[in-house]
Amino acid sequence: MAYHNSELEALLLSELFDQQTAVQMVVETLSKSYFLEKKSLFRALFTFVGLPNSGKHFLTQKLLEHDESLKTSKTFHMDWYTESETASKSSSMIAEDIAVFVTQNPQSLLIFEDIEKADLQVQLTLFALFSDKANSEIDFSEVVIVFTTTRAAPYIFQQDFKSLVETDSMAAHTYLVERMAKEQMVSGGIVEPAFDAKLLSLINQNSVVPFNKLTLASLIKIGARSLHVMSQNFLAHSSIAIKYEGFDKIAALLTLSLAPYLNAKHIKEKISEVLFTHIYKALKLSDEITQVTCNVSKEAEAFFKEALKDEVKLLKHLRDQRERVSLQWEYSLDASTVICHIKEAAYSKQVVQVTAGEEFSASSISFEDIAGHEKVKKELLEVVRLLKEPQRLQQFGMTQPKGFVLHGSAHIGKKMLAKAFAKELDMPYMTISQIELFDEHRISRVYEQAKSIAPSIVILEDIDIQGIVGGGLSPVPVAPIMAEMDSLPQSFEPVVFTIATMTSPNAALEPL
Repeated sequence: MAYHNSELEALLLSELFDQQTAVQMVVETLSKSYFLEKKSLFRALFTFVGLPNSGKHFLTQKLLEHDESLKTSKTFHMDWYTESETASKSSSMIAEDIAVFVTQNPQSLLIFEDIEKADLQVQLTLFALFSDKANSEIDFSEVVIVFTTTRAAPYIFQQDFKSLVETDSMAAHTYLVERMAKEQMVSGGIVEPAFDAKLLSLINQNSVVPFNKLTLASLIKIGARSLHVMSQNFLAHSSIAIKYEGFDKIAALLTLSLAPYLNAKHIKEKISEVLFTHIYKALKLSDEITQVTCNVSKEAEAFFKEALKDEVKLLKHLRDQRERVSLQWEYSLDASTVICHIKEAAYSKQVVQVTAGEEFSASSISFEDIAGHEKVKKELLEVVRLLKEPQRLQQFGMTQPKGFVLHGSAHIGKKMLAKAFAKELDMPYMTISQIELFDEHRISRVYEQAKSIAPSIVILEDIDIQGIVGGGLSPVPVAPIMAEMDSLPQSFEPVVFTIATMTSPNAALEPL
């Protein structure tokens, strides 16, 4: 055996936070490939299911680093294989790419990121490639295959599923595969299953690995690890050492200051930049500095301790109040040492923007700013109350609404009402309008970003307009919108709410 599996498990657990079940499942499956008679074409096949930035890709990196039997890896980004008109070409290309790579690298790790985004024909090609042991011309015997997907991830966080993982892992496996079978995608305006049935059968025959949502404590550890690496690099490049007085407190406060974007990728990328900004300012105090000391005041420390007493309460406060943790810094000089001092930490309001591309806005319009429409405003305020007090719905066994339609003549204030609704809930919003309504990829991107900063609102403006498609007038395709809304879990987790506006009383539009 190329490694002691207990050592591999310990190494992976030391670097992956909150993913004990995932690590144990992976190591156990790899062990089986050595001790049991192999009936499959490959060494192991995993389907990693979890939210973005939960550690799926990080685990593949660490597996490659610590498993001596794996020499290299190749990642296939499956959203490159989405256009149905080129699916035949994509299928042959990916098959050829895999064959060439594995022939040259027989002990490799193949990663198929976001497997559900590939065209169904491409998925079928992968099934054929990885299932026909008798006729395969490629030696996959030392290859580990990983499919990743975010589909069905919300079900992992339900308490009944968590209990099922602990008491009956096979039932939990079956439950996730059944949920994946119900997932849908939109391709060319046509609603299709997200997973090819045959590929899903291959997934079902192998390991389906659920990834937990990272806790705040783990996100702080990720931030601390990034700060440690940054400190080493800073010393190597500048010969100036960074010393921390209360390292854990500094890491926690810097991590909290990145809210509401508290995900692993954003923290790893931004936390060092935040600290460097203040170190850079402090270094301007003198040209003779040999050390930077970072410390925290008693007041900021008290804020940190109080904030972390209840993680759920803290995150709910930051989310519901649309606030962030602001840090006030002071810089001083002591001989050749500059001191970066976090003097104060406090909650403050912020306008939410998505830094990854599209911008969500915070509304400044309230219902009081809109004249008339008293009946509509009253009804909308009732929806606001239901979203703010979900226990009212839970008492009657009802689910949370996903959206509503504002119908009326043009230029009477429907969009202003939608913005005022966002203001009442203190949620960021984004508007999709005009030609964007005909672009299913645009719609998908907006909803994906809305999920990343939930609770949030997507406004579909004038959804009953017509556009020229294929040389003739065509209504807005509803299927992509419905597919996105159907993919949202109807639970009392942070909500992505949809508001559609329309003018034509005869529009051929399915209800939201």
